Amino acid sequence: LRELYPTDIRIAVIEARIRKVAPKDAYRYIHTPQRKHLHNWNVIASCGEVLRDQAGLGTADFHDRHLERQLLNFTSDGMYVDPNVPMVYDAFPRFFLETILQQGYHGKHRDAINVLLERGELMSLLMQSPTGVLPTGGRTKQHTWGDIQQVIIFEIAARRFASRGDYVYAKAFKRGAHLAFASTLRWLRPSGEFQIIKNHVQPEHRHGYEPYSHHSQYNLLPATMLALAADFADESIDEGPTPCEAGSYTLDIPAFHKVISNHHGTGIVIDTKADTRYDGTGLLRVHQAGGDPILGPNDVPPADDYPMNIGVAWREFTGGDWVHLASHGQHTDIVTKLAASDGTDGTRNVTMIYSIPSSGHTITERYDLSLTGVDVSISVDGDVHALTLTYPCHISDGKLYPQILVEGTMLQTSIDGTMRTFSVTSPSAGPLTFQGEKVAYRNGFVQCVTSTISGRTIQYSISDGNLSAPVGFGIARGLGHVSKNV
Repeated sequence: LRELYPTDIRIAVIEARIRKVAPKDAYRYIHTPQRKHLHNWNVIASCGEVLRDQAGLGTADFHDRHLERQLLNFTSDGMYVDPNVPMVYDAFPRFFLETILQQGYHGKHRDAINVLLERGELMSLLMQSPTGVLPTGGRTKQHTWGDIQQVIIFEIAARRFASRGDYVYAKAFKRGAHLAFASTLRWLRPSGEFQIIKNHVQPEHRHGYEPYSHHSQYNLLPATMLALAADFADESIDEGPTPCEAGSYTLDIPAFHKVISNHHGTGIVIDTKADTRYDGTGLLRVHQAGGDPILGPNDVPPADDYPMNIGVAWREFTGGDWVHLASHGQHTDIVTKLAASDGTDGTRNVTMIYSIPSSGHTITERYDLSLTGVDVSISVDGDVHALTLTYPCHISDGKLYPQILVEGTMLQTSIDGTMRTFSVTSPSAGPLTFQGEKVAYRNGFVQCVTSTISGRTIQYSISDGNLSAPVGFGIARGLGHVSKNV
């Protein structure tokens, strides 16, 4: 305003009012003897105080004290740990901190923040799905702005790495930003704003909303993120291969009870000990570059309501209750172990072992990620009479209804030219059967499909049957050169 209206007398009135703001009265979440743990709201407040200080309308006392406390909320990998560790609120506070550094913050914590942000940028790039979206899980999952915050973080990171001549990383971040932005375009409404949740149910129904989710503020937020991303972007940086397209690796993220593995355009997300109010323990997602992320499967309903992960349940005797791995979350005694390696056949192998001391059961899941999908083998040790395999079949996003074909132990879903195939490959497995009614979840509606087998082991595969093997670093798998399309 000062620059736009340098002689307007109202500027002085506005400045006087901003100077009167008392942080201890204005902000709900501040450090006190009673409240020692601070979460993301306080990061936003502190960043606002940095800008007020830079404008000469405040002091450094508040942000110096609180940013020092906020440093304790970061892992050594640069990820921000919000209460109950929702994935979207790892990147959210980092977006605000990235912004104040771009705006010239040179306070006492700049160097420490800068190191953590660079580590967080690299983690975000490694965690990105081959379809460009953020990892799912926890509170506020499947909100469109969650994917959009990757755009600004990656644009800033591209500039960071380019400034020191590291163009391999700079180009990877540039493409990561473009992938993230391209993934959100399907959620644009005819009126120009976004569906704030990744479905096409009309906003007045608040389908998949959190109590604090509103069509207004959760469109203003991504609009701000995109405007800043455009402002900070360096368009002289070209795209290069991203890790999720070109790499083969597995991330163990115990602070967030997640395992993420990407293999040349095929990616999975596993929850090792879920917050069952939002998710379930086990496999949450399978994505492939060029495929439809919503067919995924992309997400699951809360296991407290509908245990419907891509995984197993068992019963100990005929007619007994089914016990779902998905329901063994943070309130249980489940313990997990991870092993991962490169296979000799060009696959990526991930083995998860879940131990449940209270019942004496051990569940072993082996995932073999290939260029065309993932093959999975599951065994359950302990008192087991039979297994049932559950699969969350996406029914509708509120507007689009995929074609669904079931033949014996094979299920195919297709929409807009993209096909997803789920096959139970154990010879003695029973036919796939739809169970119950459709269930509302973040992406629209889902219905549980099951196959039952006597014994302790079951195998299945998930693939996109219409995708070709990648050429180069995966761009030939349907996305093209994203910067030419956006």
